[in-house]
Amino acid sequence: MRSTLFTLIASSFLGVLAVAGLTACPSFAEENGIDFWNIGNYQRQLESSKRERGLMEIESESTFRRIQVKEEIVKDLLGGRIAFNEAVERFVDANRTLSAPTVYIRQYPGKTEQERASWQLIAYLRTGRAEENRSMADEMECTLISQTMQN
Repeated sequence: MRSTLFTLIASSFLGVLAVAGLTACPSFAEENGIDFWNIGNYQRQLESSKRERGLMEIESESTFRRIQVKEEIVKDLLGGRIAFNEAVERFVDANRTLSAPTVYIRQYPGKTEQERASWQLIAYLRTGRAEENRSMADEMECTLISQTMQN
């Protein structure tokens, strides 16, 4: 009986001592993951992170699809299946799938979506590996500059 009472008193004392220590230095508890008083905050952060991840996955899929569409446009242009103006219009349509206008689109000069998309298409052609891409980009750039100067 005495040892049980002693064990109970000692356990209570150690428990009170641990709580007092964690209260005095909560960063220790936070660093070691035993800060049970923050569970609600952690759950809210986890839910927020899950929502953000879902939105990022949707945006990534949309971006990947837009890249695929633009690569197809460039293939059709280089293959002679479409003209430059039609390729520009398709770029404009692909850009409209953006959830919000981005700096990426606005970085290209031009007064209209078509002009900016023309410069974007030329830049896209220049990133291609084939010499054919770069020579078409040079040709389209000259055409675009002359059209811009006439307007």
